[in-house]
Amino acid sequence: MNLILLPDTHPILRQVAEPVTEFNDELLALCEEMHAIMRFNKGIGLAAPQVGISKRIIVVDVSGPYIKDQFLINPEIEQQSGEQSRKEGCLTFPDLFLEVTRAKNVIVKYQDVKGNPNIMTADKLNAVVLQHEIDHLNGKLFIDYVKPMTLLLARKKLALR
Repeated sequence: MNLILLPDTHPILRQVAEPVTEFNDELLALCEEMHAIMRFNKGIGLAAPQVGISKRIIVVDVSGPYIKDQFLINPEIEQQSGEQSRKEGCLTFPDLFLEVTRAKNVIVKYQDVKGNPNIMTADKLNAVVLQHEIDHLNGKLFIDYVKPMTLLLARKKLALR
């Protein structure tokens, strides 16, 4: 397939991704290639729009016992509670890290690569990763959570390196 990470200005990143309706070997191959790109770039999550595919697919790989499935198809946040602030990065914005406030706990409904329905409960870093990647599917980026001046200063610091 030869997928690549898109630049942060690509319009697909601001679009709502389409639901996946076909569960087949092509879907599995796409998920595996996305996972390889994520790992190569030392990420812990990747959404299909980041590689130019407008489909509701995310791959995650946070070490630990809580996220058992690496490939989540058509994920939706069913419930969220609490609040936490953490530094976040994004493969779409290399070397940019920003303090973002998100829910501390989430319940996510999704399908596996075979189309089977599942529910996942996540907290702390796992919850952040899921919210961040699901945001990508809805055309929202982590930079949208910070004040414009904060983003400008962070980008200026990067440019000075």
